[in-house]
Amino acid sequence: MYAKMWAIFLFIGAANADSVMEYVLTPNGDNVEGVEVQCGDQCQIDGSNDEWYLHGQKSDVFDDWALELDLSGPLAVSSGSTITFEIDGEKVVSDSNQWGEGDMFMGFGDGEKYIAFGLDFDGALGNWAGKNSPDNIKGMLIYPPCSGDSSLATGSVSDLLQDVGSQLNPWGTYDARYAVRDLLAGGDRSDWGLFSGESISNGDNWPVTIEIMMGADEVTFRFSSASVTAECTYSDTFADGDFVFGMLGEPENGDKDNFYIHSIGVSVSNEAMLSMPGPIDVERDNIIGFVDILDEMHFEMDFTISAWPTSGWGGIFQCGSTSNDRYPLVMVQPASPSRGFYTWFRDGAGYSTKGGYSGGDGLELNTAYHLEIDFTQSELIVSLDGVVVVQKSKSPHNLHSQVPCGVFSDNFNSAAATVSNLYIDSIDASEPTDNLLCETSLWTLTGGDLDSSYDAADCSLTAPHDGAIEMWFGNADGDIASDGIGYDDAEFVLTAEVSFQDVEDLGLQNVRLLFRTNEMDWETYSVLMIRTPLQPDELGIFFLAGTLNDVVAEGPLVNVHFDTIYTITVHADGDVYNVYLDGALVSTLSDITASEWSTGTIGLSGGNGVTFHSLVYHDSIEPMPFRGESDVLVLQSGEAQTVSAERSVAESAGSESSFSLQIVIGVAAFGMGAISVVALLALKKRVQQKAAMKPAQEEHVPEVSVSAVPETTITEMEVAIEMEAKQETV
Repeated sequence: MYAKMWAIFLFIGAANADSVMEYVLTPNGDNVEGVEVQCGDQCQIDGSNDEWYLHGQKSDVFDDWALELDLSGPLAVSSGSTITFEIDGEKVVSDSNQWGEGDMFMGFGDGEKYIAFGLDFDGALGNWAGKNSPDNIKGMLIYPPCSGDSSLATGSVSDLLQDVGSQLNPWGTYDARYAVRDLLAGGDRSDWGLFSGESISNGDNWPVTIEIMMGADEVTFRFSSASVTAECTYSDTFADGDFVFGMLGEPENGDKDNFYIHSIGVSVSNEAMLSMPGPIDVERDNIIGFVDILDEMHFEMDFTISAWPTSGWGGIFQCGSTSNDRYPLVMVQPASPSRGFYTWFRDGAGYSTKGGYSGGDGLELNTAYHLEIDFTQSELIVSLDGVVVVQKSKSPHNLHSQVPCGVFSDNFNSAAATVSNLYIDSIDASEPTDNLLCETSLWTLTGGDLDSSYDAADCSLTAPHDGAIEMWFGNADGDIASDGIGYDDAEFVLTAEVSFQDVEDLGLQNVRLLFRTNEMDWETYSVLMIRTPLQPDELGIFFLAGTLNDVVAEGPLVNVHFDTIYTITVHADGDVYNVYLDGALVSTLSDITASEWSTGTIGLSGGNGVTFHSLVYHDSIEPMPFRGESDVLVLQSGEAQTVSAERSVAESAGSESSFSLQIVIGVAAFGMGAISVVALLALKKRVQQKAAMKPAQEEHVPEVSVSAVPETTITEMEVAIEMEAKQETV
């Protein structure tokens, strides 16, 4: 049975970019969160010499490692992590071990998969498969054997030795030396392999270093000492989260294979934007690093409050340089014992803020809390000790480079608090499996040449300079949408990344993103982006709902930057659609009713040097809410339009020089997506006749001062704070 013990001494902090957290473990070291050291039945602590004594006899029956390290929290691992263990010690040399025998077995894993390792400190080790067996090998051992394309072993490192007493040697008696070799190799010691594929040995060399490098789909296991360096790569990977390392001297009589372990260095390097173990005292303007604010972000930290603010707010953490830039802001106030902390997200002066109190049982002084914050282009989620306390939809935010982050607030007093285990990183919203362009088996290509248009290296698809590409998803037979395949959700987010090449001599360039269609029919719901020869520096954006006789919304003109990736996104919530370009709202449409959602097909078309870089379809957990004209973003020189089935976009089409009038000259047939001149002219006349101009509305956003007074009543306001404020007109 384990005697639980915390024995960690902080050695080095963490760095920006690829963050590194390093510790040196000794029996008498200080307690630090993130590593639990467990001394098992074959382990004793020598307090006077500050070392672990690993021992065992071949007749011993046990069910645990002599020494086990459990990594969690800030030392949990993920894809991109490198875990390093540096072990320093010595063999026990005595009358019962005059020849200095010393062999050790180790295990590494995530609770479901593992690697077992056999290491010598005397120049000799074997798997004991049998003297005359072809599977008998001598040298450093590894299981599973290293072949380059092999998988990790299945099992929990912590449980590998639980059945040791039932393992018998070839003569039908119990011998722990055979039992350990069998159990660590999946039940058969002949299944061990030679580490690096050849017979190598370590000899009596200390310290030894073991590195485990976790990729998205492979793991590299590397050993190094003064005598040898070798590695093994598996076509498999460990899961994100906790990690376990176990070590055991070979159970042998007397002092043979017994060890004194002086220290174990543990290092976890993560490809994070910013990581800091702390603890860090919160103080005003205490910037600790800079991060890029991307589409999806993840924040983690532990915080402890030692005293409540006597008035106003006390800032704990913020990414941002002004009161308008909060990505996010975390703060407390005098009512936090009952209301909890407050999280606030804001992206510029005209941005509709989002946030809320953690609520629940509130907060207590001198208590450590674990906070996690995730935000995407459509949602803010805040969790306290693993429980979601705030979950709200939000407006898309802009992307920013090198935003300052720290345990501070730029326009509030600092809270009396400490922060530790701070971790900030991005969440890739477009993982390879999410990009439908990477899944060629899902396509039906109805126009263009796949061989000349598709780049498998980055999954991009480019229309030729003198032609078009057309493709559909969700129809197995190339015509009617297929049940079970369809993109048929009432709520969804559809995002495409596109770019334009400068092909001004070739006429019209177009991009069309289609959705909610039962057949491969180009007269359906779609977003259309067009660049014409008459206006080569501008890009027009249109929303087509159904056929050309139905509602069409025209967004603002956008200046074209060639070879620049644009992101066009459609948020659908039943009969409400929000269309975004690079995170800025260009159109909101309501009362648009689809005939059916039981089946669904989505499609893409593009012509004359247009490149599609990605297409991503997701269910919308928190769809974007409908917003009126007063709550839209400004995109370059034009304002986003809000229309419905009973309204039109004459606000952007009131002039005879409107882009949609110019487009009929440049429009030409582009495959099945051709738009006729007659249809566009008829549509233009109809929407102009139905147009009803509305005056622009001003939005007032409160600006907080340092002397802000907290609110005393609980509400569900956008910013739930009653304060001294000035009103700004945006």
